[in-house]
Amino acid sequence: MEWISSTGRIHVADPRGRRLYGRADIEVAEMFSRGLRTRLDEPPPQHWVAEGWPCCKDEQLDLAHELAASSRLVLLGSVPA
Repeated sequence: MEWISSTGRIHVADPRGRRLYGRADIEVAEMFSRGLRTRLDEPPPQHWVAEGWPCCKDEQLDLAHELAASSRLVLLGSVPA
């Protein structure tokens, strides 16, 4: 899945003069099971967005926390102290 990080660096971080520190990998099934849908939204290549978020900010945060808990954090390189 290194291509995901490379795509993020090339199309997002580098053009903005920023550094990419990591990413969160979330299974699509986790999103579907919580009522979200996904839609391809290029560019950048293979960029997908989640749709169907609740309208209420508190419910959005609850759902985001659930997704974060089911995701896998991938740190990229060393992070400065």
